[in-house]
Amino acid sequence: SSRCCGPLQAASSSIEADTSAIRARAWMSARRMARTLPTAMKLLRRIQRQLVLHPFRTFVVDDQRSWNGVSLLVAALHIARAIERRTDREAVGLLLPTSGLMPAALLATWMTGKVAVPLNYLLSREDLEYIVRDSGLDLVVTVGSMLDYIHGPTPGMNPLCLEDLRFTGVPPLRVGASRA
Repeated sequence: SSRCCGPLQAASSSIEADTSAIRARAWMSARRMARTLPTAMKLLRRIQRQLVLHPFRTFVVDDQRSWNGVSLLVAALHIARAIERRTDREAVGLLLPTSGLMPAALLATWMTGKVAVPLNYLLSREDLEYIVRDSGLDLVVTVGSMLDYIHGPTPGMNPLCLEDLRFTGVPPLRVGASRA
């Protein structure tokens, strides 16, 4: 019986050694990459990983609904695609109510490699205008009710109203912007 299993056992130990070597190389590569990635990208990768590993786990609960991993990731992918089509600037404003849309928009902004500038609807109109102008925003992710609350977009504010997006289907997967 040792003749029968000998080749299989040798092949099995060879595969284990190869797998172990591959894991070691992948670990070293991941550590090297982790040192070079900006902190926001490391956080983005960790969040994306959790959303993918636990697609049906509830991550956010707001007044309207519960957001599981799939719904957050799909919403973020749609918003990211819209952001990429609408601006090439480094920063994107976020003027959203406290809801599941805020984390989805934040993830989308990070997925495109941009900086998120959260805007508070309780600020005066002059303060909002200053922030939009000073941070060089040309795109603000928002909803219509927030625009109504601040009496319309400020000068230079190009609103991306989430009600206008169609969140049907899954757009092409993005894992993060490349900085090549």
